[in-house]
Amino acid sequence: NGVDLHCDSLVTRLVGEDHLEGVELSTGEVIESSAVVVGLGVAPTVEWLQDSGLHIDNGVRCDSSGRTSATDVFAVGDVAHWKSTTGREGRHEHWTSAIDQARVVAANILADEDSPLEQLHDLPYFWSDMYGLKLQALGWPGGSYETHVLHLGPNKDKLVVLYSDEDRFIGTVGISAPRIVMSTRAMLQATMSIGEAKAALLFA
Repeated sequence: NGVDLHCDSLVTRLVGEDHLEGVELSTGEVIESSAVVVGLGVAPTVEWLQDSGLHIDNGVRCDSSGRTSATDVFAVGDVAHWKSTTGREGRHEHWTSAIDQARVVAANILADEDSPLEQLHDLPYFWSDMYGLKLQALGWPGGSYETHVLHLGPNKDKLVVLYSDEDRFIGTVGISAPRIVMSTRAMLQATMSIGEAKAALLFA
């Protein structure tokens, strides 16, 4: 589709005087350009909470019920740093996570005092559609984990990458393989080994 990827390089400066002429990379290469789209990422705005007594660490820290370090305070959304029931933790800047978190927190706020708090058992998930392909990520994929590349489907044209951490299956990324990716949800929630997950997919 005419897209060039420049890996292992950073943008060091925009080139041009009165108007944009290009982008200089850390490799020294200058790419001619008349327009730039900048993705700035997400940084939680928590400065106003510094004196609140809440535990702040890459957002507002919560347990798997959404409860913060203050008993009657819960947090959801981009600013909420949740600990999952699997022991992993982080912020998930996606609208599906905000909805899943809100359901759990609403139930806990409305519950009787003596009732056990509901826990969030869902997994981080996002997707994007590009050039007729559906890209999906489920669970906890990351560059520091071991990857296992599988070519699945009757024509072996469904690319799925499984991620493991110390032999535990922790995440899935797929390209145009929505049924396969979503079939791994139960496996991820079951704390399956990577060997078991691969076998389940290869012999499905």
